[in-house]
Amino acid sequence: MPHNLTAPRALHIAEPERPARKIASVTEQIDDVVDEHIGRITPPANTNIILDVSDLVFYIGHHDNLTGIQRVQACLILALFRVASDSTLTCLSWDRINNCFLKLNNAYFVRLLKDITRPKPERVVQFDVRAARNGILPEAQLFHGSADVTTDNMFVLLGAAWVNSDYFHQITKIKRQLNARFVCVAHDLIPIYARETCDQGTAEVFRVFLEQAYRLTDLFVCVSENTRRDLERFASSEGLPPPEACVITHATEFRDVADIVEFRPNGSRSSSSFALPERFVLFVSTIEGRKNHRLAFNIWRKLLATYDDETPVLVCVGRFGWRSEEFIRDVVATNNLSGKIIIKSDVSDEELDELYDKCMFTIYPSLYEGWGLPISESLGKGKLCVCSNTSSMPEAGREFALYIDPTNPAAAFETVKGLIEDRGRLASLNLRIRQEFVPKPWTEAAEEYLDVLSELSSQPAKSPYVKIVSGREYLLRAVPKGFGSYLGDELFWNIQSAYTGTLSQAGVAVGQFFDGQELRGTGAWKEPEAWGTWLGVDGGVLEFIWPERQNASFLCAIVYRILPIFSSKEVLYTIGSKVHKLPASSNSEMEAVHFLRCELAPGYNSIKIGMGLTEEERASAGKVDGRAPMIGLSSIMFVDRKNLEARLDLYETLLQKRGIL
Repeated sequence: MPHNLTAPRALHIAEPERPARKIASVTEQIDDVVDEHIGRITPPANTNIILDVSDLVFYIGHHDNLTGIQRVQACLILALFRVASDSTLTCLSWDRINNCFLKLNNAYFVRLLKDITRPKPERVVQFDVRAARNGILPEAQLFHGSADVTTDNMFVLLGAAWVNSDYFHQITKIKRQLNARFVCVAHDLIPIYARETCDQGTAEVFRVFLEQAYRLTDLFVCVSENTRRDLERFASSEGLPPPEACVITHATEFRDVADIVEFRPNGSRSSSSFALPERFVLFVSTIEGRKNHRLAFNIWRKLLATYDDETPVLVCVGRFGWRSEEFIRDVVATNNLSGKIIIKSDVSDEELDELYDKCMFTIYPSLYEGWGLPISESLGKGKLCVCSNTSSMPEAGREFALYIDPTNPAAAFETVKGLIEDRGRLASLNLRIRQEFVPKPWTEAAEEYLDVLSELSSQPAKSPYVKIVSGREYLLRAVPKGFGSYLGDELFWNIQSAYTGTLSQAGVAVGQFFDGQELRGTGAWKEPEAWGTWLGVDGGVLEFIWPERQNASFLCAIVYRILPIFSSKEVLYTIGSKVHKLPASSNSEMEAVHFLRCELAPGYNSIKIGMGLTEEERASAGKVDGRAPMIGLSSIMFVDRKNLEARLDLYETLLQKRGIL
């Protein structure tokens, strides 16, 4: 069925008795406190699709042209705006200066994404590059949101967010305040299953991100079956239940042609910014170790020894990335292999489109991929791709690509050599692709996303609240990492120290760090640090669920530290209608413990924390520390007051820690 690219698309409704969807506006501040019991809500009739495009905006601020995941996001976003009504979609970007989400102007953002396909000198949409690096674009406004029982909110992470170490604090707030479902697009698990090809710091951060994502993600959208298998394999290895996941593959078209030529008089294409060789093979990829450029170099070195000047040129398009040193060294040492290798590091989409059109064929000998975008793009342009037979690449190339073992240089050379020698065979393979390969447009991928999100609205959402367990310690410290520099006994003792509870003095699991971080609700919470988490002078709330059906009495122990200028102040803990005023006996370097007696009701509960500061005292905190902290929490434990043994164990542990016992 042909796609209508101009008419807004009605969202698919899974339940026939439900009325047609209508888009509601999001109107209230996201930090408004919602003190409601958690219950099942009747599936509403309206849908807001909220797209987190923060890393795309950040990337635009740092690079002239989009590549990889960022280009995928741009193509998908433009397609979504083609097939859904404009009011359906909200694009958010994280403001790194003010630590808040900004709502982008849809019309401006769409125009920017189209304009960026053009060569840089010909672009017409203006923006402040430095502001974009902090997540800020022209016409962006503070994002406001409120829960509405008549509205489904789908918060979709399209790209990468693991560089924001406290990202899931924002997700818990959004899920709570908007009754939102969180959808995470999983592009690959390369930092897990091809870790040797990645920066090790990135791999460690990604692992922590993924572990926490499993807790809060209502649906993973995987870009390939291989990525879904990796996702399930990781869950199994960590003792987690299989995640809710589906597969939506990328489109195979390079770009919607209308986006590329929209600004051109008569739809014409600008002339290339560089002269193209008469005969060339194209390799589109970031130049990094995982992409296996050294294999390509060695193949071309043998081709040059065989055919001399008759060897076609290898045009490598991509920025230099991690572990590219050996390839760069070889290229420099051989004077670009006597001119037979050309590297173009910054090519616009329009220029890349021309390269696809004019190349003989493409190669992609990557060691590991989540999808393999250059493979499907090559086929979409009617050009054969010689690619690896590993991970997801056979899904991208299907029966139309020629496959090589990336660890077998001799066989790979023979495959490429055969195509160069037998031009008739190459022409026949390219003709078959043009005749039989059925391209998947980005609008089709966008429609698949809308269908999946519509179906998700009828499913129960994962709770964003921690369910309290008596005697379990909740750590508000950052998840420990960075042990790679230690060896032997030193490694053991550092890990043991980092994974020992403050109150229990027993070993703790990673999940207890996530639990502690997710206790944070609304308020001025700062990013977790190795010791714990500061709360700012505006105060904040701990939010959680008591999962039992009866009220229960607890002794709540809170390990804290105080900014020194507030050491003579009282800390105010509000639980329900009861206010506990406890004197501070700590400072920013030494921890102490507050004990609260609290009655927990079934369902939602909260503990509000403040200090009753004057404006002058609040200003003083900002002078001591720019974050204006007030009190810091590192650990919390709830102990059933009826369990005398557990209470005595807690007291004994604290006395031992202080050296009294």
